Amino acid sequence: MSNIYRPVGNNRNNNNNNPAGNSDPDKVQFLGMTFNFPGFKPKSFIFIISVIEILMFAVQRFYGWYIGDDNCATWKLGCKFTPSEVVYHEYWRLLTPIFLHGGVLHLGMNMLF
Repeated sequence: MSNIYRPVGNNRNNNNNNPAGNSDPDKVQFLGMTFNFPGFKPKSFIFIISVIEILMFAVQRFYGWYIGDDNCATWKLGCKFTPSEVVYHEYWRLLTPIFLHGGVLHLGMNMLF
């Protein structure tokens, strides 16, 4: 198990549901902080997609800062733009908007719901 993620010790349940008896699957320690996520699994599909979205958001913000225009950066990274899809046959633009977000609130709400 990596040093970044690990379950936290369980003192509230001493029943026999967990044979190891030393970890609570609902509590996760991540980078030294403890979080309570019921049903959290670090290798789940949702977790992997969320990590990819956060990384792409960081790339999008850095690239927008680097070239000086957030809208141009979003277009270059693959926002949905129908003329590009139809005229230039850039069909990959149908998939890439899943990972692009307009701001921190947009990213957070998409990951929450």
